[in-house]
Amino acid sequence: MIAAFPRDGSAKWGERHITSITAAHFARKRLTRDETRERIMIKADELFRQYGFTKTTVADIAAELGMSPANIYKFFSSKEAIIQASADRNLVVLAEAVDRHMVASGAALDRIEKVLLTVYRHNADILRNERQVFKLMIRAYEQKWDCCAAFDKFLLQTFAKLVKEGMSTGEFKSGDALATAHLLFDCLILIRTPHLYQQEGRELNENRIRGMARFLGHALK
Repeated sequence: MIAAFPRDGSAKWGERHITSITAAHFARKRLTRDETRERIMIKADELFRQYGFTKTTVADIAAELGMSPANIYKFFSSKEAIIQASADRNLVVLAEAVDRHMVASGAALDRIEKVLLTVYRHNADILRNERQVFKLMIRAYEQKWDCCAAFDKFLLQTFAKLVKEGMSTGEFKSGDALATAHLLFDCLILIRTPHLYQQEGRELNENRIRGMARFLGHALK
């Protein structure tokens, strides 16, 4: 928010109050459509985490922002659209974390392992600390939302690039990198799909994931 109080303290309270209202008003007027959507999503994410996405209403989000529900609907067609956008934001954060391993140095297998651990840690963290977000992501995967398909495609492409790099350096045996990536992708469904975490009989942990990565490494060599 734009500061309304002069540092020299020269303005009277009434002048400060008017300045504050005017500054806030014009700050809102200057927001672009994308900025307003982002503002809505930040508040929606906050409320989803606090109350859950099923209990939070569009009216709740609007009230917190000092907007009308009708104004929210200018940016999102429905509450469901806001919920799906929230799931998409969560997966974008995860994709950015995964992508950092693409520019890192090191053996291809080590980086594949780091990708797997990154996905696991993200999902395990929201399972432990962000239960409402975890419930949202379970719904996203069970209903096969577009954001989940997009993230799965991104993850498959990441595996394909790392496998191809490993083949080019002689770390992995030569072959069809994309076909190999598809096999890796299918084998690792337990790690990459959060709604399976609660159905798994054995505890999924980092040591087990490292063991999976070593096993896959032997198969690739």
